[in-house]
Amino acid sequence: MQRVDPSILLENVTDQISSIRTKGIQNNIFTHYGVNSNSKKLFKSILYDKDDNTYIPTGFKNFDSQNRGLPRGGLTLVAATTSGGKSALAINMAMNMAKWGARIGFLSLEMTAKETGQRQMSYLTGLSMSSIIKQELKEKEKRMAMKAHKKFTKIGKRKGSGVSVIVPEEDISAEEALFLMKPYAYDVIIIDYISLLRGVDDDKQWMKLGAICRFGKRFASSNHC
Repeated sequence: MQRVDPSILLENVTDQISSIRTKGIQNNIFTHYGVNSNSKKLFKSILYDKDDNTYIPTGFKNFDSQNRGLPRGGLTLVAATTSGGKSALAINMAMNMAKWGARIGFLSLEMTAKETGQRQMSYLTGLSMSSIIKQELKEKEKRMAMKAHKKFTKIGKRKGSGVSVIVPEEDISAEEALFLMKPYAYDVIIIDYISLLRGVDDDKQWMKLGAICRFGKRFASSNHC
């Protein structure tokens, strides 16, 4: 009876699996120009196919006129100093995108649902945040706010769009956050903000943030969001 060396057997099996996997994905990850060209179909697609749903407008005209908006399958990192307006920008962008027709998942790790609601009210009405927070609105302004809410709701019902604000009750990791929202098939996922995710606050924060961005990019690509 021939003796079998488990280590050699394992090595052979590993090589075969790697070979099968490589052959299975080879045609999908290589785009050739020139010799062995398989890029003609891609060029024709770029020239003739309509991709109106590839980009989601942010609602900020100067940005959208240059970039068309944010691309599906992409990741955008917004950075600013403390109180630099990151959350305000994120909420305004979320509301703009919802008006366009996108479904937004807004994960708030800093603000409560009430606090995000106050900012959404300011966006919809143009009323100052100060007057909303201090509850100094006049009755006429309150009626205007409810009317604006009703109008935005109608847009969402007509277009199948909207903004869902998610406020976790406990610390959550990047993987848990994204897979929590995955079943809802959001067009855009906003995390406000990633430095507050679990596992980021240590001496190697910059490495953790890089890992989160890589994971987020892969998630966006595979979920077309």
